[in-house]
Amino acid sequence: MVIGGRTNEKLERAKKEIGGEVTGLALDVGEEAQIKTFFAEVGKFDHLTTPGSTIHGGPFLTLDSASARADFQSKFWGQYLAAKYGAPGMRPGGSIVFFSGIYSQRPPAGAATTAAINGAIEALARALAVELAPIRVNAVSPGLVDTPIYDGMPRPEGRKYSGPSPRRRRSNGSAARKRWPRRSST
Repeated sequence: MVIGGRTNEKLERAKKEIGGEVTGLALDVGEEAQIKTFFAEVGKFDHLTTPGSTIHGGPFLTLDSASARADFQSKFWGQYLAAKYGAPGMRPGGSIVFFSGIYSQRPPAGAATTAAINGAIEALARALAVELAPIRVNAVSPGLVDTPIYDGMPRPEGRKYSGPSPRRRRSNGSAARKRWPRRSST
C-alpha cells in the first residue's frame, strides 16, 4: 500500500494506524507536478482513493474568490489530476474512488462552493466511468461521518448535519457507494 500526505508527521501517523507494509510519500494535491511525480514513483497499482482535501468554505457573498479557487484546487483538481496521472499506471481490473459529499445533494446555507465542488466530482466520476472503462470509477458521498477529524465539533452541530441516528458509533471506514452505470456510447 502506498499513501500520500502533505507532511511526514501525518504520513507516519497514518502508517502506524494502518499497520502492515505501508509506504508514505510526500504529496500536496494542490500541486500538479507533485501528483505527476507521485504516480511516476508508485509504478503499477490496483486501486486509487482520493480522500484528502482542504476546504475553507463560507457564505457565497462573502467568501473571497481566492478561497473558493483554493477549495476547488484542493478537492476537485486534486482528484481530477490524481485520476489523470494515476489511471495510466493501473493494472487491469483497477478502480478509482473519488470523495464527494452530501452537500452536492443537500447544501446548507454557506456551502455553495462546497456543493459545487462535490457536484463537479460526481459529474467527473460519471464521465470517467465511461471514458476509462474497464477501470471502475465511483464517487463516495458519505455525509458527515463521526471520525476523529470532527472531535472538535460540538455534538449538536454534528447531529444537525448527520441527522438522527439510532446508534451513536464511530465509523469503521465503510461508506455507502454511488456506482455510476456504464454506457456503451456517450
